[in-house]
Amino acid sequence: MGTYCLTSTTGNQAIITDTFQPSERGKAIGINAMFVSLGLAAGPTLGGILVGNYGWQSIFIINIPIGIISTIWSWTILPSKNTKPQKFDIGGSVTIFIFLSTLLLAVSHGHIWGWHSSIVMCLFFTALISFVMFIYIEIKCGHPMFNLGLFRNQVFLAGNLAAMINYLTQYTVTFLMPFYLVNFLVLSTRNAGLLMSAFPVAMMLTSPVAGILSDRFGSRLLTSAGMLIICSGIVILGHTENFTYVMNAFGLALVGLGTGLFLAPNNNAIMGSVLRNNIGVASGTLALMRNIGQVMGVAVSGAVFSNQLARYSLFTNTTASFTLALHDTYLVAATIGAIGAIVCWSRGNQRGVQ
Repeated sequence: MGTYCLTSTTGNQAIITDTFQPSERGKAIGINAMFVSLGLAAGPTLGGILVGNYGWQSIFIINIPIGIISTIWSWTILPSKNTKPQKFDIGGSVTIFIFLSTLLLAVSHGHIWGWHSSIVMCLFFTALISFVMFIYIEIKCGHPMFNLGLFRNQVFLAGNLAAMINYLTQYTVTFLMPFYLVNFLVLSTRNAGLLMSAFPVAMMLTSPVAGILSDRFGSRLLTSAGMLIICSGIVILGHTENFTYVMNAFGLALVGLGTGLFLAPNNNAIMGSVLRNNIGVASGTLALMRNIGQVMGVAVSGAVFSNQLARYSLFTNTTASFTLALHDTYLVAATIGAIGAIVCWSRGNQRGVQ
């Protein structure tokens, strides 16, 4: 059914921030999120139709002409700037790659290899050492890929941490729900795709409004409310004992509604909290938080689900153990989301537009 990517690319946030005035930035980011949601809404349905009729390879092949058209369109429309490019931070890139690779490999395979096994402990140790080296390099580097000084700003720090938590909770749902619908409930890929579309459709309807409101009222209340709504949607999805289309669609719609309320105001706050010469770094940092949240969502939810499934399988049947494990995994995600709401509120009363 395809893979969700619930935000725009790294450069989009910087381009929007550089193009629009602060008073209109939230609106522009919200409209951008609306079009992202439109693609997400069409993706699961189209993916289900393609898989059902032409096989799983078709969902990758169709992206080739789309990618070519997008590249030509971007080259034609986006303005070029004759500015001196910043030096590439090789040391920072290598160490952050090692850190994320070893950490995520350990988290995602710890339940298989054993949390106290030598290979997992070695991976965790390598992750720790590479993270320390990364911090050291970024402090000493003249052109760091990760400007640690920006994290002295409370809005920037809370916004990026909340973004990581938000994507972690989202990807718990978008990673496990297709398995639940297709493999466990044996729904067709088309029907599962239609049901999953409730998420991006709700997000599409909410994002522009949230972006406009963030220009007027700031990000604190909107992002906090968005995270709490996501938590409520995940809790509803966790009650899988008696499946109904209506309740699952409602739960997914709540997750989409909360995401729509969260994304544009949070991105607006982050991009508005830095000076103009740092918007590229800020956009890249936001993209890094997004990717960390996405992969951590898959790794953490996969680890929790596998561990709980193995535990419940010892004393109950396959159907019950699956639903109980899924319930526990969603409960963990909802708890993490609640922490995200606290982080959102901790940013204070500052508006996203600085």
